Amino acid sequence: MAGNAGMRSVAVTYGTHTASEPNTARPTWTVPAFPAVVERILRTRQPH
Repeated sequence: MAGNAGMRSVAVTYGTHTASEPNTARPTWTVPAFPAVVERILRTRQPH
């Protein structure tokens, strides 16, 4: 969905899916846990 909207996306590899399942959605990034999502977003933020 994010790719169709022209947005970046993050797949998190914990939970109910295997590590390879989120990759079928072709996410921009894949991380192992939610704290890594926050870290990735903060690293890629562009200053205004």
